[in-house]
Amino acid sequence: MSYSEKLIQKVKEMYILDHKARVHIDKTQHSINVFFSDMKFKLRIVEEKTDEINIRINEAVPGVFAQIMIKQTVLSFERTPNGTILVQLKNEGEVGELDTLGWDGGRVASERYDKEFTIPLLNSYLKEAFDQILF
Repeated sequence: MSYSEKLIQKVKEMYILDHKARVHIDKTQHSINVFFSDMKFKLRIVEEKTDEINIRINEAVPGVFAQIMIKQTVLSFERTPNGTILVQLKNEGEVGELDTLGWDGGRVASERYDKEFTIPLLNSYLKEAFDQILF
């Protein structure tokens, strides 16, 4: 195989892998948005009555696309320019990273839990963020 053929093959592989990663991260972002949209709908009356609860969802890429705030504690999901999703916890001015979600070549995986991202992981993040202040 000539060098030009190797180069063409490598560029195609990189493009296909990058494209798959982007598609799967997009689907993950959409799933997170749907999950929090449902929460926002169920908490809409409470959200209207107090400024201690706020759920924001938008499609900004890159940037924070989903955020829930309860009593000054904020759980946010941010799409980075390199295609990962950062899960961050902001509490009393301190920012901590809970997890990073990224494409590992075959799935969108949680760096922290070393497994495929699924919706039940969102409940783990919520529990870690708000369990202490609510219960």
